[in-house]
Amino acid sequence: MTRVRPSLFLAIACAAAVLGACHQGGLRNEAEAIGEPFITPANALERAVVAFADRPTPESEAEVGRQLLQSTVYLSVDAETASEWVKGRRDMPLNLWNVTLPDGRNALAIYTGRDRLVKAFKETDRHDYIAIDGLSALRLAGNDKPIAINWGISPHIYWGPEQTTKLLQAHKAPPRASNRV
Repeated sequence: MTRVRPSLFLAIACAAAVLGACHQGGLRNEAEAIGEPFITPANALERAVVAFADRPTPESEAEVGRQLLQSTVYLSVDAETASEWVKGRRDMPLNLWNVTLPDGRNALAIYTGRDRLVKAFKETDRHDYIAIDGLSALRLAGNDKPIAINWGISPHIYWGPEQTTKLLQAHKAPPRASNRV
């Protein structure tokens, strides 16, 4: 696992302390800036992330969830995993990159675009990735793991395991009966 650059971690940790991203052992669903201007959104998921960061409401949070489930996202992986994934081999275990959050927990790093992932890792050699649908990414994270959307760029979002579980459970719900004949 690659570790976050100390200067970047310190900037994020300081921002988290100021914004209150960590509290009493829990993690709120919260967006934060890291001293850079917000990205210019290039897709619907990024528009939802920026809207949530600008004005966090239950509605803007729900929109991030909707867009995440239907968008292609990018996960940083080791070179071997990326190579096998390109060859179509989907049965192998994935060596996904996780980030260490300010409260010490690990979170799956999910990126809204290839260029966002490359920007986040601009000072490292880590540019191997897979493109996957958001629902599959959440399933990889599992119910008990937080996620970090666009970690290392501004804004990024921390979502606790409760939110991941909520989205996964909502997607597992049986389809509603239609009134159409």
